[in-house]
Amino acid sequence: MKIAQMTGNRALKEQAVYEHRLAMKKVGINPIVPLTNLLQLPFLISWFFSLEYMSKMPGLYPQMTT
Repeated sequence: MKIAQMTGNRALKEQAVYEHRLAMKKVGINPIVPLTNLLQLPFLISWFFSLEYMSKMPGLYPQMTT
C-alpha cells in the first residue's frame, strides 16, 4: 500500500485496498466496530467539564482544593 501511494499507482493502490478488505472479511473484522469507541467521547468531555466546574467552586467542594 505504501509503495502504491509513493509511486502514485492508482491501480496498485486499489488492489491493495481490495486485498486488505478481503483479509479483514476472512478474519471476521467489521470496519465499523472500532468507530463505536467514538461514543465514549461525549462522556469524557462532560467528565472534564464537571471536574473543571468543581475545581472552580471551592466553597461547595472543599475537597477539590488539594
